[in-house]
Amino acid sequence: MACPKGPRCRPSTCRAPTARAAPDGALPHAELRVAADGEIEVRGSLFGGYLGDRTAPPAWWPTGDLGELDAEGFLHIGGRKKNLLITAFGRNVSPEWVETALRSESAVAQAVVFGDAQPALGAVLWPVRSDAPDADLQAAVDAANATLPDYARVLCWVRARADFNAEAGMATANGRPQRAAILQRHPDALGATAA
Repeated sequence: MACPKGPRCRPSTCRAPTARAAPDGALPHAELRVAADGEIEVRGSLFGGYLGDRTAPPAWWPTGDLGELDAEGFLHIGGRKKNLLITAFGRNVSPEWVETALRSESAVAQAVVFGDAQPALGAVLWPVRSDAPDADLQAAVDAANATLPDYARVLCWVRARADFNAEAGMATANGRPQRAAILQRHPDALGATAA
């Protein structure tokens, strides 16, 4: 179902009335909360456990997603807990947040952000048009950075050497980026901050 806000709406931050299924923000059979570490947890009739494992699932099931509930009950998903970057300055940054800001710029088709234990974030960018000049990508990075706090800004970037797809070995079959493979193929993504 298309969002009534239009094609630029991102489902993870949509605030349209259709984004909430029940008055409390969750489906009628489930409850949501956000743990102290920012992980979204769900409780309700979820599932009986894993086949062959007699251990009952916990009352609150950790989803692996990071997010927040706003005052109106809308859930805003910020990224995956396992992808969380902790910079050299101890700031926690969800790379998906920065990647979304980069992809929202018209010159950038795909973006993957790195920077765990580094003083600055770096990115690998795949342009919308293969003939786009680097100046267009730099302008996109500058525009995205203007929307981000200083600790989440991309200070160095490289143009991807291939599209982020399964054939190139840089994405899963369903399109999720293979972060380790992308970084291995683009070690210069972290510029002078790489070890």
